[in-house]
Amino acid sequence: MSTQGDECLLDRLPDEVLEFILSNVSPYLELQNCSLVCKRWRELVKSVRRRIKYNFMQAIVEFNTRWIEIPEVHHYVLTIAKRHSHSACCHENSMYIFGGCTSTSSTYNDLWKLDLTKRLWVRPLTMGTYPTPKACASMVCYKGKLILYGGWSFPSPYPLHQAYTLFNELHEYCIDTNRWTALNTMTAPPSIAGHSATIHGSKMVVFGGMQKVSQSNFERSNRVWVYDFETNDWYHQPTSEIKPKPRFGHTQIKLSDTHLLIIGGGRQYPVVFDDVWLLDMSCENPKKEWVWSQIEVIGKYLPNKAWCNSSVKVGHYVVTFAENIHATTLPISKKNFKLGSNIWVPPREDEIPVDGPAPKRVPMARDRDVNVNGRRGVLQRRNISSSSEESDAENPTLNQPRPSISNLHARPGVSAIAQNPSRPQAQHNRLRNRERQMETLRRMEALYKNKNPSARKPVEVPKPKSTRNTMAMYVLDISEVLTHKRATWLPPKVPSEPSYAPESTVLYSLVLGMNELIMFGGVEKDDQELNNYENTACSHLRIVSAPKDII
Repeated sequence: MSTQGDECLLDRLPDEVLEFILSNVSPYLELQNCSLVCKRWRELVKSVRRRIKYNFMQAIVEFNTRWIEIPEVHHYVLTIAKRHSHSACCHENSMYIFGGCTSTSSTYNDLWKLDLTKRLWVRPLTMGTYPTPKACASMVCYKGKLILYGGWSFPSPYPLHQAYTLFNELHEYCIDTNRWTALNTMTAPPSIAGHSATIHGSKMVVFGGMQKVSQSNFERSNRVWVYDFETNDWYHQPTSEIKPKPRFGHTQIKLSDTHLLIIGGGRQYPVVFDDVWLLDMSCENPKKEWVWSQIEVIGKYLPNKAWCNSSVKVGHYVVTFAENIHATTLPISKKNFKLGSNIWVPPREDEIPVDGPAPKRVPMARDRDVNVNGRRGVLQRRNISSSSEESDAENPTLNQPRPSISNLHARPGVSAIAQNPSRPQAQHNRLRNRERQMETLRRMEALYKNKNPSARKPVEVPKPKSTRNTMAMYVLDISEVLTHKRATWLPPKVPSEPSYAPESTVLYSLVLGMNELIMFGGVEKDDQELNNYENTACSHLRIVSAPKDII
């Protein structure tokens, strides 16, 4: 492309402009490909990554994030179904989802991959030994493989009164070969669900959960089990006497290869925990026990009932999303806003002021095009006053307003009769019928007010609530956990712009991508009503990131 002999090339742009352009590229595969163009672009991509990471950390600390809901594809495209209590894991440029529950008391065993670059769902053609359909299982990534353990499923409808089924299955999914493999071990922990797992070196550490102790008895656990990838075996790890209470549905955060953090959880609703525990796995004591330490929690801005919400580690912070219980006014969702339209929606009859002056009509621009369907225009309203008047004369009891005199004077049919003096005799008869009706209604209204003095007071119409049960971000500062054994819930700040947070959702999945958080699925209802969540599971895909920069 040339203009008067001067070529307009992308490389001639200043570094600031080119860096701004690269910052709008997907931070996954596309930005990686841009770094392979030339040496200058590679340095600019490094600068873009540093700036995006800094902006994301600042957005977390300042509570100034933006929500982006990825729209669903067309109905004829195969996509992931609605679910909750599923397993999620992020590997390179993809997020993987396994299993989960439906709103009809059934479970899945399908595996889905989300291409984070294109924001599209893909179902891999897997082979091998498939896991059992289940939910509340743990899934972590280890050396290019997804490790799936535990879980539970609903009982079969027949015979009746069966207990839930818990599993102690251990499967691995190889991403390169698309193959499931069942890992059989000599020893195994009890069947478990609602637990947590993290990778530390060549070991997977599992804590808590709901265990099956007999055919129909379940108990909450606070034991620590370790799976060694090198020996392909399980063993129970002894810990100190001071330890967290048995729980399930908690959050497990990896701090290092020798430390992990346990946050929240529940025992039996409504008994929930908001404590924080640190597990030291360095084994410096003579008994070779791992040591538990309770962390001092500072701040009152913690989430309510965090046992059903996922959390992720972002730098020195733990981020979770739950119902906004600290704000008095909440922003309206962005999807409720509509662009300007040429269509005028008339108000309801009870909203029209009777005693006040009539509003002035603004003359509209005349559109001389007859075919208004192909361009902007306004359809003319058909004159139906004569037909409505004749129907009123034949059946005066139809289309009558409430017993109020003011409403009778405001009816458009009366003014239409006065403005159209055609057929004088018929109109005179109709006017006499209307006068008789009005006199009868006046008498009925006076009689009704005399018998019911309270009816004289105008009925107050409740105003619609301006607040929504939206989600809020909660941030736990864990920078002093290892040094001072304390953590702080940061007080929320009012962002400069509304974040358009979605409706309150529980039992969702939350993973950390490239300087963004990916939330999927869940139940769009308060956790107090989880026993009645019919048709409330969702498949919404939401991205939480920092606001975009401008030049």
